Amino acid sequence: MWVKHYRVTSSTSFSNPNTTQTSSDRRYRRLRIFNGSVGALHFVQAIAVLALANDFSLPVTATFMQDAPGASPPSLSELFQFRLAWGVAGFLLISAAAHWIIASPGVFRWYRHNLECNRNYARWVEY
Repeated sequence: MWVKHYRVTSSTSFSNPNTTQTSSDRRYRRLRIFNGSVGALHFVQAIAVLALANDFSLPVTATFMQDAPGASPPSLSELFQFRLAWGVAGFLLISAAAHWIIASPGVFRWYRHNLECNRNYARWVEY
């Protein structure tokens, strides 16, 4: 259920009702711009990581039993090689997408409403 909250603060200007903007509105507008900017920064970082990446990778291994339990030690098998740069870039791209989604028009209204109610569900979804 959406509940609208209207606050009048001491910094509210009543000279022109069409352009009235509270300090809270300005703060949330800056927060929205900040989220979009941080999303862009994470995106640029992901591109930089991929551009500077080398072919360093780590093996992903597993052990499989060959015989009855305790009869012989399990053998170690390499499943695949994981390129670390792709994992770091992927994490940065997910973070960029999360910031851009929060800054989008429909979602930001929900985000602001929850912040005004002292909740930050978006932080938990991102993590």
